[in-house]
Amino acid sequence: QVLSSQATIGMLNDKIPKVESELKDHRSNCKSEITTLKFQISIVSRDLAIVRKILTLVKCDDKKAAKKAALAQVSDDPDGDDGDAEDDDDENLGMDEHSLVECAQCMDGRGFVMMKNSDVQPLLNSLES
Repeated sequence: QVLSSQATIGMLNDKIPKVESELKDHRSNCKSEITTLKFQISIVSRDLAIVRKILTLVKCDDKKAAKKAALAQVSDDPDGDDGDAEDDDDENLGMDEHSLVECAQCMDGRGFVMMKNSDVQPLLNSLES
C-alpha cells in the first residue's frame, strides 16, 4: 500500500506544474474579462444618464395622453407641405422641430429613424451601446 501511495504522490507531483500554469492562465483571463466588463458597465452607465435626460426632454405631462400614446407619426412629405391649408401653421406648433425623420437608405438599406429635435438628437447620437 505504501508503494501505491508513493506512485500516486509522484503522479500528482508531476501534474502540479501543469495545473498551476492553467490556474495562472485562468486568473489572467478573469482579470482581462473583469476589465472588459467594467468598461462595458461604464458605457451603459453613461448611456443610462443620457437616456434619463432624453426622457425628461420628451416627457408628456398630460397623463391621459401619455396612456394613449403608442405610436409616433412620421410624415413622408419631405418639405412638410402636404398641400393642406389647415396644416400650414404646423411650424408655429413646433411639429417640425419634434418630428421623426426616416431614411430608408441609411444603415446599408436597413433604414434609420431620427428625431428632428436640436436638443434630443445630439443626445441620441452620443449613445454608445
